[in-house]
Amino acid sequence: MGLLISQVDWLLKSALWAGVAFLLWYAWLTLCSDPESEQLILSGKGDRSLRKTLLVLMGLYFINPQALVEVVVLIGSMAAQYPDDQRLAFTVGCILSSWIWFFCFGYGARRLSHLLSSRTAWLWMNRITAMVLVIVAASMARQALMT
Repeated sequence: MGLLISQVDWLLKSALWAGVAFLLWYAWLTLCSDPESEQLILSGKGDRSLRKTLLVLMGLYFINPQALVEVVVLIGSMAAQYPDDQRLAFTVGCILSSWIWFFCFGYGARRLSHLLSSRTAWLWMNRITAMVLVIVAASMARQALMT
């Protein structure tokens, strides 16, 4: 998919602009979300077996169309801007950074759950997340304008 997109100029620009629109839409949704109405209350009880955790993880990833769109559209369109010899390094970097991010995110959430349970903390996390999404969208828009 990425090879096809990188070979056809209008597909590359379309993918970049689709990625920009997607990121800006998610930034807007993040800013508009109300942490009060989306509370997650954890009891600390439940089955924490490795097997069950891995099954839930695979279900969230493989059954989640949003995750697949993100991988194909966003990462694919970003990888297309690199020369052929650098795409593998970019892909490996994406995989490693994603794995490290989600590991730290899960571990940190457990350690910081007492701080993260307030509405104020969630509002700030939403603002920071939206800001990061807008920065990445701006970077992709700049790339689309330069190609």
